[in-house]
Amino acid sequence: MDKNSTKLSEGLQALASSAFPRRCEGCGKAYESISDFFTATNHATFSTSGALNHRVDENGTPYLEISRLCSCGSKLKGEFGDRRDTSEAGIRRRKNFSDVLMYLMEKGFDQDVARDELLKLMRGEKSEMLAPYLASSPPA
Repeated sequence: MDKNSTKLSEGLQALASSAFPRRCEGCGKAYESISDFFTATNHATFSTSGALNHRVDENGTPYLEISRLCSCGSKLKGEFGDRRDTSEAGIRRRKNFSDVLMYLMEKGFDQDVARDELLKLMRGEKSEMLAPYLASSPPA
């Protein structure tokens, strides 16, 4: 694999793993992907508004908060959509996303298609288009 392909593979894997795993504080069980988070937990209703709540962070950025129950009974919260994480890790993720997107565009991918495929990976979904890049390198 050439140097650019290795960099792309590493970048793709970093993006896909940035939101997961999530770990239960009660029992330590890890949820490896968003799919795992939803299929291996139970729906939890903690208020009249249900388990899905619209929230706004201190910067005014909207996100969804999803409440679920781990198999041990502990309440889990998943926050999805907070794209403007201004922490050092959030800034690194956005730069990584941008770098990988630019690389894919240089390789001839349409910008919107490449962006959609990268977002699939970040949600824990499979990307057939990017699978050849991921298959050639072991997981990080």
